[in-house]
Amino acid sequence: MSQWTVASDDTEEEPQTPRLTPDQLRKAQDDVRACYLSANPEKLASGEVEALLKKYAGQEALLLQRVRHRYGLSVISARMYKRGEVGRASQWSAVDVDLRADGCLRWAAVGSREKGSIDVREGRADAWDKRTAGRIGAFCVFGSSIEEEAKDMKLTLACSTNEDRDAWVAEVMSLRRFFKRLHRERACQAEEAKAVEEAMKVSQSTAEQDQQRHLEYERRLREEEERALQLSQEEKRTEDAERSRPQTLAGLEASLDDALRHTAEGRDHESREDWRAAHGAYKSAVAAFVQAKRAVAGMPGDQRPEDAVLELIASGTAQCKEAADACRQRGRSAALGAVPLLDAPRRHPVEELEKVVLDADDV
Repeated sequence: MSQWTVASDDTEEEPQTPRLTPDQLRKAQDDVRACYLSANPEKLASGEVEALLKKYAGQEALLLQRVRHRYGLSVISARMYKRGEVGRASQWSAVDVDLRADGCLRWAAVGSREKGSIDVREGRADAWDKRTAGRIGAFCVFGSSIEEEAKDMKLTLACSTNEDRDAWVAEVMSLRRFFKRLHRERACQAEEAKAVEEAMKVSQSTAEQDQQRHLEYERRLREEEERALQLSQEEKRTEDAERSRPQTLAGLEASLDDALRHTAEGRDHESREDWRAAHGAYKSAVAAFVQAKRAVAGMPGDQRPEDAVLELIASGTAQCKEAADACRQRGRSAALGAVPLLDAPRRHPVEELEKVVLDADDV
């Protein structure tokens, strides 16, 4: 930071955007059009410039600064006088001075090869009266050297009138404020980019955790299905083995006793919410009812039981099947509940940061 700007940085307040008079507004709009005419006439011909002027109505001064900075144009230029260095302070020589939008103030002596430049992005300009400078229209520009880093410079110039002097001082200070805004904007953009990067890292980590939970859920679900299939196959093998066994009335009674016992066991397990044991008990009851039904089918007609027994077997089989399916579904729901569900999509809002300079992409 230049020594010329340390004191002013603590006291200088950001001015509000001035309200332009109708004449100043028309001039600012014409200056914007002139910039595009020289730097990017295609935008002027396509109507984009008029759209920009409409979008940033009331901010024409900022828009003009942004356009000049974007295309590296001149802010103000004129022929004036430059005071000599130490030992020749009373000597004034004619110079052509050009203040660029990139913050560089260049001067070239008239009639000689002497020239120089000064960086005023963090500098300032002070108006001098005639008694101090020895002539009217004088002002001093403080800045840093472009050729030598961190070297402070001072340049004393004089316009033909005090009005021109005030215009130059205003442009230098306006350019200083513009670069302060630009610096804050870039700092905000860097902070926003950092916040977005951190949010993406967190989201990526969350997505990996969600994927691991999903894979764990799928694995447990497959294990449950494999166990259910194995149980079904064992039941089928049991039924096939019992199919060839001769049935008697005593066997029928034993099968019904087994069916009622397994049904009672299923209800007991169900009351304790032991769905897997309840499912097994009801399936065993179904197998017992099936065995009883086969026993009845293998009996001679005169030995078959009454219709009430056949209805008991049919209704018992249906009810136990329904109860077994219900326990199986509840067991699956309980297994699913034991696995953490996938997290809902997460957002890491990035605090919206105020931008005090117009968007660079617009211009």
